[in-house]
Parts: sequence; structure tokens; C-alpha cells
Amino acid sequence: MKLLWIIPLCVSDQSLLAGVKNSLASAIAGEKHQIESVVGYTGRRPVLDGFTRALFFKIKRPFVVYRFLFHVRILHEVLKTDADVLMFGYYASHFLPVAYILQFLKKSKSKIILDLRTVPVDIDRSLKSIMNVFRFKMALFFAQYCCDGVTCITSFLKQQVQTNLNISSDRVHVLSTAADFSVFDPAIASSIRKKLGLSNRFVLLYHGTLSPNRGIQNVIASVALSISKITNLTFLVVGIGKAEHELKEMVDKLKINKHVIFTGKVPFTSIPDYIKSANLGIIPLPDIDWWNLNSPIKLKEYLAMQLPFVATDIQSHREMVDLCGDGILISDNHPKTISNALVKYFVDQAKNVTMTNRSTLEGLISYRAEAVKLIFFFKTLCQL
Repeated sequence: MKLLWIIPLCVSDQSLLAGVKNSLASAIAGEKHQIESVVGYTGRRPVLDGFTRALFFKIKRPFVVYRFLFHVRILHEVLKTDADVLMFGYYASHFLPVAYILQFLKKSKSKIILDLRTVPVDIDRSLKSIMNVFRFKMALFFAQYCCDGVTCITSFLKQQVQTNLNISSDRVHVLSTAADFSVFDPAIASSIRKKLGLSNRFVLLYHGTLSPNRGIQNVIASVALSISKITNLTFLVVGIGKAEHELKEMVDKLKINKHVIFTGKVPFTSIPDYIKSANLGIIPLPDIDWWNLNSPIKLKEYLAMQLPFVATDIQSHREMVDLCGDGILISDNHPKTISNALVKYFVDQAKNVTMTNRSTLEGLISYRAEAVKLIFFFKTLCQL
């Protein structure tokens, strides 16, 4: 089987999430299928060696001209491809009607797929957020008329898509986030507790984007509530984002600087070392629609690294804990709730945690597991 995956029209390595897409492509190629893409970028070219073939297009100044030429290059590949499946992310969904017309004119049997890797998150009143929401709604509109199937990041998003588009379940597939078990492996990661001055500390870890709507402020407040009972508690915050300044100000105001460490930006390949250095992970996302319809990859990375975690009892977390175990779900992300969970774990549960073995988890939440299910979906769709 051959897949042409038009990666969303993001042109920075961070927004492209090149590593995630490359890992999935590598898993698909590892199952003896071809996967190709056309990728626009500025600055340094992203590494996408997991693809069978990746056509790179450097977007230079004047950007308007080169973005237009990039669109032309994508349409050229769509026109000439003999791929069994054409998959478009919602950032590239404006190509859907054109791809549909081109495939119709050439009497192609290629299946057209809309891939919803995420829903709009961290929304504010900025023009960028407004455009993001509009693009998502446009993708669903085009999918109703131009697509043979849809892939969604969670089962909850699948249910919503089925309802909104009034399409059958066999045309919608859950293609979730996954952990790279070759990278997130406790056997090869190195603890950096001594380097960070954490040798005798109880380390609570958050890694990822520091944005205002992820509940990290509440974790900081919970640290202030917990240190009287967990005197050696350290909250290790790995990552950068818009909320970083606010979070640091909050730490200063609460006078808990000795109990919180901000690492700043950390290379992806170093993340396993930080996870291995922690006693407990935390995912404090609030119970709102955009997090319920997403699948936090950090949860799966904690599982792959055999790190117990505390997470809010929202749909996306609950589904994963039901599948894999190893997580402590809390009713909400209020500081007192988080603090109670931390103290309880420190006193009791740390002595009784049994982690699901990695071989079992690899069959559930690895990129290979997702690739095998995705290929089966494509093959089934081609027979409909």
C-alpha cells in the first residue's frame, strides 16, 4: 500500500512536530508500506528520514510567492501520484476539494482522508486562534463532501465527527498519539538527579508546553500546600511557553523557589533522562472540550518510561488509564485536590505501585501498534 501524507502547512520544526510524524511514518514504512510527503519549511530542514520519500520545499522571501509555489508543488504531487490513500491534515484541508476534483477527473481509485491530529487548543481572542478554529470547521465541512474517511486522535473526537458528519463508524478511525519505545526506554535513559541537585528529593515532573490553560498554575499552588508534609518535594518543570513568566512570578510570590525548578527548553532526546529522574509525573489538564478531544502524548511517554503519574479524570486520561493502568486519576485540578493526591502517594501508594510491563504497553501505545491499525483501516476502506 502507498500513502501520500500532506503534512499540515506549518513551516517550523516545533509546530510541524516533525519527530512525531517521522516516528509514525517510520512505523508505517516498517510494515512494508510506502509513505511519502511534501514538506514546506523555513530555516533548518526538518529530519523526516522515516518516510519512504519526503519532498522538501524551502520557503524563502518573498514568503507570499514561495507559499504559493509550495501549494503548486503539492497539487502537482496530488495530480501525478498513484497512492492508494491521500491523507490531509486539517491545516491542509483547503486542498481537499481540489484533490477530490483531480482524482475524479483522472478516474483514480485513491481514497481521500482527513486526518485530525488535534482540535484547536489554547484558544484566545487572537486572530491566529480565530483562524485556527475557522480552519478546523472548514476541514469538517470539506470532509463531508470530499473524503472517503476520517482519522481522529481520540475515540471521543471520533464520536463527535460521526455525529457532525453523519457518517458510518467504519469510515472513521482512531489514530492516537503514541510513545517511541526506542527513545523512551528506562533501560537506556540516564538519571540526572545528581546533576540537578535532586539526589534526596521527591521529584514531581511536568514536561511539555507551558501555556496558560494547562493547569500548571494549580500544580504550583499545590506544591505550596504540600511541602509541610513532603518537605523534600521538588516540582521539575521541563519546557517553555507563553505562561513561563506567569509561573515563575507565582513561584516567587509563594516563596517556594527551593521547591520548583524550571529547566527551559530541553532537546527531545533528553526528555527520557528527566522522566527517569522523577518519582511521579503529573498531567493537570482542566476538564474542557479541547483537552477531552485530545490525547496527551506525555501520558504515554510516562507509561513507556514506567513512571507512575497523577492526571485529572477527564475522558482522554480515563480511557488511557482503563487501557494501560498505572495512573492515579483525580476528580479535578484544584490545588487542594492535587496536594491531597501527592501526599497520599508519598505516604502510601508509592509502596504499592505495579507498572504494566513494557512489552504489553508496546502492543497498545507504540507507533507500530498505531501503524498496524491504521493500515488495516486503509485496506478496509479501499474495499468499501
